[in-house]
Amino acid sequence: MEQDVNGDLANLKTVNYDDLDSVSKLQKSQRFADIMQLCFKMTLLLILGRCFGLQKF
Repeated sequence: MEQDVNGDLANLKTVNYDDLDSVSKLQKSQRFADIMQLCFKMTLLLILGRCFGLQKF
């Protein structure tokens, strides 16, 4: 797998989840952390929006 200047995994089109080393590298990458933080924030906003009636679905 290719790595960028920061050591993060640059190009992850496919990940073999049976390869624990690849999964470990993915979870330690800054890109993964950024995506997970964004997902958490979006989920929180959706929950709060539904609780306070800010969004109608």
